Amino acid sequence: MSSIIKVMIADDYLIIRKRIKKLLKSESDLEIVAQASEAKEVIEKAEKHYPDVILIDENLLKLENMNVIKIIRNRNIKSKIIVLTTNNDIELFEKILRLGAQGYIPKDMELEEIVNAVKRVSEGLIYKHSSNKRTKSDSINNTENNVKYDELLTARELEVLELIAEGKINKNIAKELFISEKTVKNHVSNIFRKLKVSDRTQAAIFAFKNNIKTY
Repeated sequence: MSSIIKVMIADDYLIIRKRIKKLLKSESDLEIVAQASEAKEVIEKAEKHYPDVILIDENLLKLENMNVIKIIRNRNIKSKIIVLTTNNDIELFEKILRLGAQGYIPKDMELEEIVNAVKRVSEGLIYKHSSNKRTKSDSINNTENNVKYDELLTARELEVLELIAEGKINKNIAKELFISEKTVKNHVSNIFRKLKVSDRTQAAIFAFKNNIKTY
């Protein structure tokens, strides 16, 4: 990726697009390459401009009973996707992660934090706003099977899980933890088995739901 991050803003309200554009234009390493006000336009402009990051309002995620995120991924468009939303709960976050987005931003968030989110996902990480609301069935220290994660995972596995949740690949995890990539692969396999998940997205969702931090 070049040093300039190309961004597309997609929202059905012009005033919101203008506010976000004004903010992002103040950053020398961000460039607004396109704007969209409806779902079909999002797809068209994503294919035309190939932005590094797409900021898209949740109201524009539906196109003929299909989810726009899924359409973008099916068309092999590599843009990172951040959803702008009025809902601030973990269930929505889980859903968009599964569809292929990298994060979401509540619309009542300080605009300056949008810059942080854009830069974070452009680096291949996942953005999770710290004030995600938990559902009644969620518990900080419990899995869906009501088993404490710190009794399931070793300290090293918790470190690996946290880095998975940040969107990091095995090679980068190995560098950060000063271990071999083969060792990371073994840890990842153990994490999947112990948590009864089948992929990195499910593991990341588990980490977010349980607010796993090793520092």
